[in-house]
Amino acid sequence: MKSKCGLFSLPLETCLVIFAKLDVESLLNMAATCRGMRSVAKEDTLWKQVAAAEWGREALELCEKNVSSHQVTWFDFCRHRMCRRRIPWSPLHLVQERYNDPWQHIVCCLLCSRTSGNERVRCTISFFLHHCQYASYVLVADDEELQSLIEPLGLQETRIRAVKQMTVAFFEKDWKDPSEFYGCGKFTSDSWRIFCRGERSSKGVADATLLRYLRWRNTGSLKEPKPRQPRASKDAGTKRGGVARTVSECSRRRHGRGQTEPGNSRVLRSHTKAL
Repeated sequence: MKSKCGLFSLPLETCLVIFAKLDVESLLNMAATCRGMRSVAKEDTLWKQVAAAEWGREALELCEKNVSSHQVTWFDFCRHRMCRRRIPWSPLHLVQERYNDPWQHIVCCLLCSRTSGNERVRCTISFFLHHCQYASYVLVADDEELQSLIEPLGLQETRIRAVKQMTVAFFEKDWKDPSEFYGCGKFTSDSWRIFCRGERSSKGVADATLLRYLRWRNTGSLKEPKPRQPRASKDAGTKRGGVARTVSECSRRRHGRGQTEPGNSRVLRSHTKAL
């Protein structure tokens, strides 16, 4: 990985830490502008080292089993399990929008389920993910220790069981959507799609808070758009449009019948006044 690029003048370990903190899109953009990075951007060796720096040794062992059994490249493996792009924070201050990393994001959704999402919940989740900075720590840590970290949330045993099972499946299985994990439903799936993959479509999204975020992301405003007034029909004011006839139409019809009856002129005058 030696190159004239200033980044590669740093120690390899430092470069890997930097790469692990970048989203996949930024890493590929860097490869497009840095000649030294371009040659190694899709090499399995680089992405395997980035995976080790991102998730830890124990998680890397599960990754190796997956890569060998499903015959995928490390680039494809990491691209699916790492953040595609950074998403801006919204005025809604959602709990999960702080975490663009897919593993952290799914953990956050599991922990904030059945909570009010208040400041205490936010601090507890932040403390847990800071303590378990690497996914490998969740794999080797004792259940009681992990449960003590999220005690303010309640349902500690259920939550930690879901987090551990999800973590194993996250690296070991060839999954397509988080809804395949234990304890993860449609909300987690939609949230992952929006905040980790950067998708903006509201199609199929049912959660009201996620819909508000998408409205802000797409329009820059949290306010609901005002309903549009229906346009007037082309036939408005005509006989076809169901509106009263004009005076000229009434006159033509009256003269077409021949002689008028004594009361017709009076009816026409009253109709003209009404118009």
